Amino acid sequence: MAAIPVLILLLLYPVVADAVEVSGRYTNLFFHTENLANQKQTSDLNRLRLRAQERLDHFSWEFVYDHSLLYGGVVRDAQYQAASSLPYPTYLDLTAYIYRGRSLDWRHLLYRGWVQYEQDQLLLTLGRQRVAWGSGRIWNPTDRFNPINPTAVEKDQKIGVDALNTAWRYDDFGSFQMIATPGSSEHNVTRKVAGRWQDTFGELDVAVMGGLFGSEQVLGVDFAGNIGDGGGRLEVVRSTSGPDGAYTQLMVGYDYTLFHAWLPKGLYLGVEYFYNGASSQQTSLVLQDRLQSLSRSLWGGMLGYDLTALLRFDFLLLADVTRHSFFYAPSVIWSVTDSVDLAAIVQLTRDGQSGEFASQRPLYVMQLDWYF
Repeated sequence: MAAIPVLILLLLYPVVADAVEVSGRYTNLFFHTENLANQKQTSDLNRLRLRAQERLDHFSWEFVYDHSLLYGGVVRDAQYQAASSLPYPTYLDLTAYIYRGRSLDWRHLLYRGWVQYEQDQLLLTLGRQRVAWGSGRIWNPTDRFNPINPTAVEKDQKIGVDALNTAWRYDDFGSFQMIATPGSSEHNVTRKVAGRWQDTFGELDVAVMGGLFGSEQVLGVDFAGNIGDGGGRLEVVRSTSGPDGAYTQLMVGYDYTLFHAWLPKGLYLGVEYFYNGASSQQTSLVLQDRLQSLSRSLWGGMLGYDLTALLRFDFLLLADVTRHSFFYAPSVIWSVTDSVDLAAIVQLTRDGQSGEFASQRPLYVMQLDWYF
């Protein structure tokens, strides 16, 4: 029965396309890894995402519905089973399993679902939406709604929050924003109320944020601008209360595109440093509303180059130099057609027994994305 909405949308696509913008994306992730017991695992993820959106005068809405089917050894892994048994980390429970077997998980969920009202300089958005604060390429300490783990394979997959988002844009570059999202102890989601002011002064983008995230009172600043021929970024967050006491998180980064006779298309280079005063010795993960790490100091390096007009190479390096723990992620993406991308991704680590990336296992991925 859960597949019926997908079938209806597909059947009605030619009819509603004139009134409602309907699009979709099919993703296949075929990957090979190993679990903590060094047992090899090969698995395959299939995800069908259907998006419908429309704008009517001052109102607009968007609805994004996912079906995902995961098959293979990872489903049998005890660590995956424990993680998948946890409730989806959103206030509203809009996800459900259609079938769960020994080697197969099939579920569906509402990935996005919001309505928006826009009048002059006022913008109101209610529902499940994407909130992305911060200017960092790898780490975003000022993004306190659901920051992305830098080791994630699909960094564009952001959980989203069930929230009321109010923005007042007082000119082309400046705005005030207020976001409120309720909490749920059942889903391990904290109540969050936060505001953010941002503006541009010459070539410098400035943002100041503050709010209450659970029991934490948080204040942060974000700067991004041109430095020489490259771009610099700085994010600083200070929490003055909460279960872990007061702490500071900081990100500073710089990126640059190098042109040379041997590199006519420009070699992208970037570096970031992340300081985490709230580092934990228990786990290395991304909490729902705060970046977390084992170590206080982490470094990141990025490299990217367009080998051809349709083929790009990227490389990500993360380093915990104090514990000699390193994470490497080379990838190649090929734009097969205007609507099909094919990527090969590798994630490797070099670590002792207690470093930042000790729990990361070798991962080899082939990813196919078809947009329609």
